[in-house]
Amino acid sequence: MKAIKDRESKEKLMAALRKDMKVCQDVFEISPDLNTFTPTVYLSQLDMAMVLYTTYAFPFMFHDYCGVSDLRGMNGFIHFWALIGRLSGIQDRFNPALYPDRDMHFKIFQNLVIPSIKDININVIDVSCNYVKALEKIGVPVSVNALFYGVLSKIIPGFKGENLYQHLNWLEVAQVGLLYAIIWSIKNVPFGRQCVNLFIKMLTEASRRKTGR
Repeated sequence: MKAIKDRESKEKLMAALRKDMKVCQDVFEISPDLNTFTPTVYLSQLDMAMVLYTTYAFPFMFHDYCGVSDLRGMNGFIHFWALIGRLSGIQDRFNPALYPDRDMHFKIFQNLVIPSIKDININVIDVSCNYVKALEKIGVPVSVNALFYGVLSKIIPGFKGENLYQHLNWLEVAQVGLLYAIIWSIKNVPFGRQCVNLFIKMLTEASRRKTGR
């Protein structure tokens, strides 16, 4: 499955996502101070903290989708990213990884991440297309449409994705079904997590051999 390349298809995807996000309950409007291309400070502590947040928060908040049943096993993972945040210049008082409280992380998700998706722009679609291209290089057959629909329907309460679903072809519907099956097997099937880990390891090794790294 190839990533979306033409501008028109990207704009249709963006429009569908905005329509679907409008019907989600309890979704706040993002502050105009945060939603601007001309901020007072171009690289603030908030910007750096949010970048750090996206690197570890989703496995922390939705740990059951990753096959983690005991949150104590996440301590080392989160501490690692707290260290990366400090080395990146994030002050300790703004470093979210130093405060591994799930309620706080869900509040950040509710008040900043979801409103940002609600007001999605073409730049986010472009970045997502590049992400899909990277997945294609390691042999993961996924499209941007399937990725958005499959992930958002799992992590955003009230997201039905009816408009986005209309943009899925039969192959993309199958990709979403495969994603759901993988998540279900990780959570419920004995050795399901080990099988997924082995598959990811095989893809990683294949990618390393292909790139010579």
